Amino acid sequence: MPVASQKDFLNLPFQDKLEFLYGLPARQKRDLILSAPEAERLVRSFSPETLFYTLKEIGTSDASDLLGLAIPEQIRWLFDLDCWDRDRPNLNRMAEWLEALADAGRARMAEGLMELDLELVALLLRRYLKVYRMDDPQSASDVPFNRFVQFDEHYLIEFIRHDAIQTHINEFLEEVFERDYNYF
Repeated sequence: MPVASQKDFLNLPFQDKLEFLYGLPARQKRDLILSAPEAERLVRSFSPETLFYTLKEIGTSDASDLLGLAIPEQIRWLFDLDCWDRDRPNLNRMAEWLEALADAGRARMAEGLMELDLELVALLLRRYLKVYRMDDPQSASDVPFNRFVQFDEHYLIEFIRHDAIQTHINEFLEEVFERDYNYF
């Protein structure tokens, strides 16, 4: 898009900006949104389906800028629309979205995942970790901490799968532990 058109876009009233964005190729739409001072408001005004198709066209590897501006409900819709094969969750696609969310920031990732159905999050977590209830908090001092994480005296978490997503899972757990112990 020529600079004059971007400048024209930036001078439009908000509602006209929204209307202008519909129908544009996804990367052009993303670039215009990110150039606007009200970028967050623009993204949050999209229907979840519009945001989903825009992000799918861009690709999850380049989606973090817009995901960082989305509300948790929009993120929930992304998972609902893309992370199912009929009635079965597709954990590989969930991992792709998780990585894109993590690139948007730890807090945004936690907000988005906490909005998902708890059973869906549990299925993803089961793929990466095993949780042990600690009967004796003193026994935790004997475990090798390169495979285990302990946030409190009640639970010991073992990572059973080691890939690029493991770090994001750990960050999610840390953030959830700090935000909402009951969810944790």
